[in-house]
Amino acid sequence: MSGCIRTISISGGCNQTLNSAALQYPLLAYGSGTEILLHNLENGTTCQALSGHSSRVNCLAMSGNFLISGGCDKKMIIWENFVKKQEILVKGAVINITIGKNHAIALSADGEILSFKRGENLTLDQEINLGMNLQESLAIVDYFDKEILALGGADSRIHIYTYQNEWIYQNSLEGHVRTVRSLDWKTENNDLLLVSGSQDSYIRIWKFFREVPHSLLESQGLYLIESLQMSAKLEAVAFGHTGPVSSVKWMGNSILSSSHDFTVQIWNEDKYSGSWITTATLGQIGGNKNLFFGALCDESAQHILAHGYSGGFYHWVLNSGEWKNIPAPTGHFNSVTDIALASDFVITSSSDQTARIWAEWNGIWKELSRPMIHGYDLNCICYYGNYIISGGDEKVIRTLETSSVTADIFSRDAGIRLSGIKRGAGQALGLATKSSEQESFNIAQIPVTEDILNSYTLWPEIAKLYGHGYEVAVLCPAHLSPLLASASKSQNAEHSNILLWNLESRTQAGSLSFHTLGVTDLAFSHNDQYFLSVSRDRSWCLYIFEENSYKIKTSLQAHTRIIYCCAWSPDDTNFITGSRDKKLKIWNTNGELIDTLSFPQPVTACVYMSTGTIAAGLEDGKVLIMNIATKTEIGAFSHGAYVTKLRWNGKLLFSASEDHTVRVHTLELK
Repeated sequence: MSGCIRTISISGGCNQTLNSAALQYPLLAYGSGTEILLHNLENGTTCQALSGHSSRVNCLAMSGNFLISGGCDKKMIIWENFVKKQEILVKGAVINITIGKNHAIALSADGEILSFKRGENLTLDQEINLGMNLQESLAIVDYFDKEILALGGADSRIHIYTYQNEWIYQNSLEGHVRTVRSLDWKTENNDLLLVSGSQDSYIRIWKFFREVPHSLLESQGLYLIESLQMSAKLEAVAFGHTGPVSSVKWMGNSILSSSHDFTVQIWNEDKYSGSWITTATLGQIGGNKNLFFGALCDESAQHILAHGYSGGFYHWVLNSGEWKNIPAPTGHFNSVTDIALASDFVITSSSDQTARIWAEWNGIWKELSRPMIHGYDLNCICYYGNYIISGGDEKVIRTLETSSVTADIFSRDAGIRLSGIKRGAGQALGLATKSSEQESFNIAQIPVTEDILNSYTLWPEIAKLYGHGYEVAVLCPAHLSPLLASASKSQNAEHSNILLWNLESRTQAGSLSFHTLGVTDLAFSHNDQYFLSVSRDRSWCLYIFEENSYKIKTSLQAHTRIIYCCAWSPDDTNFITGSRDKKLKIWNTNGELIDTLSFPQPVTACVYMSTGTIAAGLEDGKVLIMNIATKTEIGAFSHGAYVTKLRWNGKLLFSASEDHTVRVHTLELK
């Protein structure tokens, strides 16, 4: 038997770096953890993930079918038609890249400026080092068949180089007083314009002339570029941002800028005064505002995209002279730690301190609610009734109740009926969301954008469960009763006990003690007759429900390394355990070993897809679908990093990873 795995959805947030996205409308490419996600803005789908980096992707540059990525792993990867073509190792983390007609230039965190000649492959032809003056921004332009390079960085100056068999320094433009964060060129008739944005909150426009002044008087305020018989001067200074400018870009005859002051601004030159003024300010509504790391626009100047701290994009489209905010890609911006299944949607938790709800919307899986924005990393999540229960790097288990705004969105966009109670109200400094008696936000005519998700879809917290002495690591609800099992991180037997909770009375219902080190996974059988725990102590323990309580039936030190995961077969006759020893073992309810499957990497996540089929997630990001009887691979796909969780709802396989992505897959058997 063989099968075809088809990935129908990939969701991940944009990395929190200044240059981690590139746009060639309708294609948006952006770094999400170790991955590069390719999103189609016209149909709203993330169609592909490019894997190649082993740590965070810092920067992207795109030109036609040519894409270059740079990361913290000290790699540059060249992609052609989104297939890896070349990999280049450098000495430091790559922080910015630009692509010109004949050259690609990269900046690395060790201070090197690397020039590569374009051809069949990129070839290093020059290294420039400015010592302690780390350069963070760059832009290249082809001007009358001459290549000109501008560099900006920590010394607050803009260094101009021209290419004449090698890059030759010409002059430095002075004016900014703090780090130059962004640069962009534009040719206008025979003149050349350069815009620069700085941490000093100012934007400067520089004009280059194809002439050299003939007298000292004429040369005042001019910067000479003698090798090209050119000169440059400061044309204008634009001030309107109240925080550091993170990006600037020419948008036709306008300038597009983003800032840490939570705004994106469009600037135009006043034809009477010659000064540059703000003609549009785009930003965020609600109380939970985040800085912008960068803004992009398409060639037609009809679309603007900006990405901020929360990982999501803001997408504005020009409609009848007004900029309208429309839905854009969103996702976690740190490791995804858990997945909880509901009948019509899934909930994910993450080290980015958020919980998010995903549902199918017009045939596309989208984030439709962000029920929790927390103050601690979230380790686990589950769903019971209309309640979300979460555990994080704190000793408390929190219970959240459905918000009416989320219920409205689900009904409108996904046809899912929830019984909403109250609207969640954000707290700037709080650890969780409190209920609000305010009038419900009118969501009826508003699309689900990053603004709405960040501020208006929070679920109110209704209860806390106290009992653990360390950070909550695992949550597992029973299937047929209001019982919740929880475990915390632990280094000793005293704190490795499992607590049982009654979710209706919100009281502790019992405690199970066996393991000597922290519990890593828990699973109730589908009929709740059995309860299984696995631990860092390399053992599993099987409990049976007798006389109104769970009692130990059998246990075993089953693996030679930590056991990461466990799962029950659909008929509850067998269970599986996956371990760092690269083994996945199948057991019956008497504790007898039925079979062992070996893998090339540690098994970090596992799930039964049918009685004879399992999915195993590995430490290197691979997910293998295996036939148990024949021990053969039915299908496979890959994340870019450690697989943290797999869930199967009978039709779809959901996977989560440390690469920041949540993915949805179908399996078609042949």
